[in-house]
Amino acid sequence: SPSLVVTDFGCCLADKNHGLYLPYNTHDIDKGGNIALMAPEVITAEPGPFTSINYTKADFWTVGTIAYEIFGMKNPFHGEKEQAALNNYNYIENELPTLPDSLPSIINAIIKNALSRSLYKRLDSELAATVMQLYLWAPSSWLKSETQLPTSNEIMQWLLCLTTKVLCEGRKTNLFSSHESSADTEHNISRHNANKRILSIRSCGRRTMPEYQLIASFLSRVTLANVKNALKWIQRNI
Repeated sequence: SPSLVVTDFGCCLADKNHGLYLPYNTHDIDKGGNIALMAPEVITAEPGPFTSINYTKADFWTVGTIAYEIFGMKNPFHGEKEQAALNNYNYIENELPTLPDSLPSIINAIIKNALSRSLYKRLDSELAATVMQLYLWAPSSWLKSETQLPTSNEIMQWLLCLTTKVLCEGRKTNLFSSHESSADTEHNISRHNANKRILSIRSCGRRTMPEYQLIASFLSRVTLANVKNALKWIQRNI
């Protein structure tokens, strides 16, 4: 299993004073980013003395457009030589291309949610990420619409189990000797890079290192309330 990283995807806005809200009182202010892949609330914003552009869910919308490419389809909002199928400023959600039938229903639902024209209908990025993590790691019985939601105790036990697996099975082993001679620096760097690659894809127990890294990232930010809200969303949308 290779290590896959989607790169060159910067944050839509990183302002230390205004956070994810950009004061927009003139057309001279740069909205930033690719015009074709701007979220509807960004591309359609009109300047005014008290206007701010809300970027809190803009990145999630863009991820929804890129998802089409990840699953082997053309991005409906971006065209290289030919014209894009849809425009981000006036599209209708029913016009969105149908995703492949092989796509799991949860993934299908979250992509459609990401491309909601209204940012108020869209999930925030943390909740969307939790939905994806639950799809990957949670007991399958929790993801069925007809089943009762797990109790707080059951969720905490599952999180504890995940934590134990990461600590016991997903620990990185030290593949590199700290006593390598400085004379072989170039050789050691090459060996170091090769070993890092082996480490990144090797199997640790029943999972690969990238999977444990994903789980560790999830555990570092998860809350009980967030898991419950994500489970409720899943059961309403599958």
